[in-house]
Amino acid sequence: MTDTEIIVSVLLPVPLAGYFSYLVDSENPPHIGQWVRVSFGSRLLDGVIVNLAGEGVSHMKPLEKIYQLPHLRPHLMDFIHWMASYTMNPPGLVLKMLLPDKLLGDPLKHLDSPKLPTSPDIKALTENQKEAAHVLRTQLGTYHVTVLDGVTGSGKTEVYFDLIEAAMAQDFQTLVLLPEIALSTQWIERYTARFGERPCIWHSEITPAQKRKVWHQVIHGQARVVVGARSSLFLPFPNLKVIIVDEEHDPSYKQEDGVIYNGRDMAIVRGKLEGALVVLASATPCLETMENVHSKRYGYLSLPHRFNLNQLPSVKLIDMRGHKGRGSWISAPLREALLETFAAGEQSLLFLNRRGYAPVTLCSSCGHRFACPDCAAWLVKHKHVEHIQCHHCGYTAPVPKACPSCHEEDTLLPCGPGVERISDEVQALLPNARILIMSSDKLTNLKAVEEAVAGIQKGEVDVIVGTQLIAKGHDFKGLSCVGIIDGDLGLVGGDLRSGERTFQLLMQVAGRAGRHHTLGRVFLQTYDPTNPLMEALVLSDRDAFMAAEMEQRKAFGWPPFGRLASLILSSKDEVLLEKCVKALARKAPILESVKVLGPAPAALYKIRGKFRWRFLIKTPKSLTPQNYINTWLSQFKLPRTITCHVDIDPQSFF
Repeated sequence: MTDTEIIVSVLLPVPLAGYFSYLVDSENPPHIGQWVRVSFGSRLLDGVIVNLAGEGVSHMKPLEKIYQLPHLRPHLMDFIHWMASYTMNPPGLVLKMLLPDKLLGDPLKHLDSPKLPTSPDIKALTENQKEAAHVLRTQLGTYHVTVLDGVTGSGKTEVYFDLIEAAMAQDFQTLVLLPEIALSTQWIERYTARFGERPCIWHSEITPAQKRKVWHQVIHGQARVVVGARSSLFLPFPNLKVIIVDEEHDPSYKQEDGVIYNGRDMAIVRGKLEGALVVLASATPCLETMENVHSKRYGYLSLPHRFNLNQLPSVKLIDMRGHKGRGSWISAPLREALLETFAAGEQSLLFLNRRGYAPVTLCSSCGHRFACPDCAAWLVKHKHVEHIQCHHCGYTAPVPKACPSCHEEDTLLPCGPGVERISDEVQALLPNARILIMSSDKLTNLKAVEEAVAGIQKGEVDVIVGTQLIAKGHDFKGLSCVGIIDGDLGLVGGDLRSGERTFQLLMQVAGRAGRHHTLGRVFLQTYDPTNPLMEALVLSDRDAFMAAEMEQRKAFGWPPFGRLASLILSSKDEVLLEKCVKALARKAPILESVKVLGPAPAALYKIRGKFRWRFLIKTPKSLTPQNYINTWLSQFKLPRTITCHVDIDPQSFF
């Protein structure tokens, strides 16, 4: 270091704690928040200056480059550090989500988004919608969290479009989060029709060049509205004043690998730091959200009616215990409804949240089941490509002619239905019908989804057979009949949220029917028709179901009345892993208010060749589980071959 040099601390997108010190020529004074390029080992990395007083590391190198870009705002730096502390990850890993590879560089030319020569299509709001829109406009420019609770088809999107218009008038930036990129197609069409221009788009399927352009449009303040997946929450907005979380209840907002976080919850944190209005929109808000409404932490707006005065669809339970159709998965009443709907020139949707042809393949001679060699999961039969596949790791194998266990030939049977099997049954019932399977292994990219959605909108499809890919957000004018093949599927297992999740999903599926000119009909097949969840669906009595769920959670101190955190330990060495988790259990600090459940093998014990064990830490709302976990883990050094992931507020327990 010379008299003309000063030391700066740089945060880099690497999984290491702390900052790294570099030298800067004092004739060109650096500033906190500047984007820089540095030499890090044998690599060149982009990072951000976080301190003008270095940490005194010896053999410091000079900065390679200081980018001529707007500085990282203090609010976003605070968000990085808050999220790192909350999720128990180094801040460099959070920065990596904000700074994907090769986004920086010289300022791009022609950043402005192209405008369409299109007249805005502004729909008249109902009185109920106007009231909700007025409240949101009054909250604009300040931090609020407001729940927009509206039945399917009530026009929630039109209400928050009105808010976006108000934000534009004040030169504020808006971020709209969607749980799945498959929902973006129709949303973008509606937005473009409403505003006469396209929003900026951010998700995993846009090209690196598109990402770089959007990133620069955002940081320069030229992107007025961004719509994207949960990763768009980390874009460097300089003037973010509205965050809308559409379908806020959706489990897809939870990232389960890398930095584990819930996009909805982090949106609220970022909104608070930015002084932004956060709108949580859903027809089936989650229990945590509604408890915050009841405790007055969140505001609440209700849209209890469909915008076009159509009634909600009728729901008919079909008791499958009396179903006589051997080898058939569609009951007689649903078959009759499909025939009637097809004859009327209307569309039907059959929902089954299970890809492929059959979930299990077994030998009829010896009972052998085909399992994935790398995961604790059965291999799923896919009919048209004649292979069996693991839906967790992607392992595939051809269907053998003989059983590998007893060596008998022609004894393999597909058991249970997947969407491909349901499609075959529909084709036999309606040989002239145009059938479309909508599942992630059939429609493998956004373009394929867009083409499928366009075909449905044009009336080129008579029957849709789909998984959750088609269950929510879509608006098809010709769809009048919905059949739920297995209403009990989501209730299996010991997940505390299984009832809530199943109710939300089935309500969303049912809401696809009769959204426009015809009265919708929903046929719900179940083997447990007396289950209160099924009765609530028939009566469209969401509030009664949620109240019962709330009471059950409260009685046992489960969220939202307590807190949970998970430790997931994994390794390829099964024996060493079991030994270590049991030793770790003996080190758990003893606190009267904290319960440590486990260790226990994870529900999905093996994934991609790694064995997995879990701990579940249950605390009261007043206690921070991060402190407890830090104290616990500091007492035990895990072998390098064992990975430990921390999941604060887990949403699933696989």
